[in-house]
Amino acid sequence: MTASGEEPGLSYVKSRDVPAFGKTADSERRLQERLDAMAPAERAAMEDRIRRSAQADDAAFLARVSTLAALDALGADPSSGEQIRQRLESCARAPGLSYRGLRHDLPVPAQDVVLRGLNATTRRPLLALAQPRARRGDLAMVGQRLLAVQGVSGRDAREVSVHPDDDPVVLLPGTTLRPLGRRSIGGTQVSLWVEVAAGGLAADAAALWSQVAAALIDATPPGALAREPNPYFGGDLG
Repeated sequence: MTASGEEPGLSYVKSRDVPAFGKTADSERRLQERLDAMAPAERAAMEDRIRRSAQADDAAFLARVSTLAALDALGADPSSGEQIRQRLESCARAPGLSYRGLRHDLPVPAQDVVLRGLNATTRRPLLALAQPRARRGDLAMVGQRLLAVQGVSGRDAREVSVHPDDDPVVLLPGTTLRPLGRRSIGGTQVSLWVEVAAGGLAADAAALWSQVAAALIDATPPGALAREPNPYFGGDLG
């Protein structure tokens, strides 16, 4: 549930990344003040939305947030999630490494994770680390963190993106990923995940770490990003 009790959207991605940021005593006070100022019918409707949000499955909530973030990265309308998913299923597969940024020091899970939403990544690691102006203050707190995914079934999303030069790769719901650990590479904390396909893991871990290091060293900087908000491929996997 968000501080205002509203349904999840892109603006809530940050608070869901770190659950402790989701609600504070002050946010409870502001919510109560808002409810007290409403007409009875409006207040009843808002309280019903708050109850439904509190009862929602947390994994489903995060999957929806992840899908909304993916649509944002592709420049798609937030209401077009199902249409975009169907279009992505017909896109070419894009095996190999792709990346997303992490703003917080999230723990590396001990078990496989099955994705429930669309998850946008990019083949450009420095673009994944780019932060919109509104979020760059986070870097002073957490530094640079990167999620590297070695995928098999991710889709080349250039044809469904309004920013094809971002080299987007979208991981579809049902993708199973296995975390292989975390390392510091050139001052960037990198978490490595590998897709678990029918034939086993997608690649050898040692070779993958070498590829990630080489990609960070040889990466072409994204340059000046003209649009705001900047393309942001990031957040926890959902």
